[in-house]
Amino acid sequence: MFKKILIANRGEIACRVIRACKEMGIYSVAVYSDADRNSVHVAEANEAVYIGGSQPSESYLAMDKIISAARKTGAEAIHPGYGFLSEKAEFAELCEKSGIVFIGPKASVIRLMGPKIQAKEQAKLAGVPVVPGYEGDLQDVGRFAWEAGEIGYPVLLKASAGGGGRGMRIVNSAKELPEAFEAAKREAENAFGDGKLLLEKYFEHAKHIEVQIFGDNHGNYIHLFERECSVQRRYQKIIEESPSPSLSPEQRLEICEAAKNLAASVGYNNAGTVEFLLAPDGQFYFLEVNTRLQVEHPVTESVTGLDLVKMQLGIASGESLDHMVQEPTQFGAAIECRICAEDPYNNFAPSTGQIGFFGTEETMYGARIDTGVDTDSEISVFYDSMVAKFITSSVSREEARRQMVNQLETFPISGIRTNTSLLINILEHPDFSNASIDTKWIERNLDSLTQIVIDDEAEFISACLSVICEINDPEISVNYDKSLSGWRNSHYQDQYKIFSVNGNDIKVQYQQLPDGSLSVKQGDKYISVSAADLLSEFTTITFDGHIHKTPSRIAADNNLHIWMAGKGAFVCQEVPRFKQIEQETTGDYKCPMPGEVVKLLVSVGDKVEAGQGLLVLSSMKMESTIEANESGEVKEIYVTEKQFVEAGKELLKVE
Repeated sequence: MFKKILIANRGEIACRVIRACKEMGIYSVAVYSDADRNSVHVAEANEAVYIGGSQPSESYLAMDKIISAARKTGAEAIHPGYGFLSEKAEFAELCEKSGIVFIGPKASVIRLMGPKIQAKEQAKLAGVPVVPGYEGDLQDVGRFAWEAGEIGYPVLLKASAGGGGRGMRIVNSAKELPEAFEAAKREAENAFGDGKLLLEKYFEHAKHIEVQIFGDNHGNYIHLFERECSVQRRYQKIIEESPSPSLSPEQRLEICEAAKNLAASVGYNNAGTVEFLLAPDGQFYFLEVNTRLQVEHPVTESVTGLDLVKMQLGIASGESLDHMVQEPTQFGAAIECRICAEDPYNNFAPSTGQIGFFGTEETMYGARIDTGVDTDSEISVFYDSMVAKFITSSVSREEARRQMVNQLETFPISGIRTNTSLLINILEHPDFSNASIDTKWIERNLDSLTQIVIDDEAEFISACLSVICEINDPEISVNYDKSLSGWRNSHYQDQYKIFSVNGNDIKVQYQQLPDGSLSVKQGDKYISVSAADLLSEFTTITFDGHIHKTPSRIAADNNLHIWMAGKGAFVCQEVPRFKQIEQETTGDYKCPMPGEVVKLLVSVGDKVEAGQGLLVLSSMKMESTIEANESGEVKEIYVTEKQFVEAGKELLKVE
């Protein structure tokens, strides 16, 4: 077994590998970029090496820097995690040439099974059914249009070199194909450095099933059963589970054996996942092979009792699968939810900034939480939006589901927007309980899943706590406007403050009592509000006799961040008594979030219509298009393609 390994990744997967190393007595080395200098994975590793700038190309994708770090620290092997270099055959080859073990499949296997086109050809040879499509070398829109006509619409464009939903477009008609082809090709080039596309028949109401496979260097191959990953948004999984509730025992056996046979046909070694599409008629089709560990590997660990990372390390060090697992069994049920820094109520816009509060072990009620963040961690624009994974398991799917809902409702995360409420709404929907969800289900039900329900009382409680914090703790440094604070020469007249709570203005009329509590007007009556342990790990606020124990703190943005169980996160900022007159900015388009300008869609002098795309912005590996609010003429463009821009920067002007 290895004495020291380097983890060529970041975030929760780096922390996951470090944890396995600690349990196995292996010394761990982390690498980090500028943005990750103070990250959790750096703190948890035995040592860490700086490898460059925040852009992945300057650090986590810089193969020579990572090899240099391994040599410098004496690491015998490198674990690539997932994403970044995990499926780069060139990197696996470079490790081998450098005398360093790559903890993953051989370079030849990655080269054969990584690109989707080659993987489909190999699946055909192994007798595994594949989706009808086109995987040829002729990569012009004319050929794709002809092939799509032969296959029949709708069709799906996919990047050959990657996954995660990037470079994928559903095309419903020949008219849509040229624009979709260009967008998919551009996104594939930006995400994977390879713009090659393939075309597949698109099946509506299909489900996504994948099988965990393992091979060793001694000719042994196993499967560790399946996971269902049908709950997706923008082709990215957000809820995964095992076993799949959509498969019969006969289907499970057939699909798992097909995956195992495919692994054996190519001499697969280490961990991998064979992904399948399950059509409405019950027929399954091969999609691709992920030649690495998957994000959702914990659900397989939960239903098999195996540690997949330890298995990876063992196989890479020369051990046989026979010594790790005799006869894999599947028991109980497990569900994983991905907590992402994004706003489901605003078209899943990425949410960056500092985490105001992140729960502790005390708030992990029977769940497993894999994460690479903590309170005060900075969520940057440079990397994926996932901040944590919650995993629950039990004897039944329904009990695991209930556990997950409870965990999502009671685990505090504040300071950033997350998709927690969306996940809860999905898990509590009858279609999830009935296993009636397919890969486009979220898209069809998005309006109902993201209906904004304003909890007036929770917002009012948050505003009251803001008043108490300001009045009772002079040490709190909050950038509140202290002018004309509402002083009265009559002690018995109400004072008031107005707070913006998650964008909604809340007026608090109150009288301060001698004991530091407040008498607050709510409707036509006055109630008592008090708080203890202000801004400690858990503040206790008593509102009309109802005690709430809530994390609350002043964050770097000088706003009060509050989290309440079952109600979510709240950001409170006092509204000035006299607002400044806002200057008219009609026609100016500002960057809504930090990101990179991927493509300019207009030039100075162009006439544009309302709704027309102006430029494409990439943030947290997601592309979004800035559209014209109204018709007009492009007068100025202040940015260039490939330029990184901060939130609020002027992009262009349309008159």
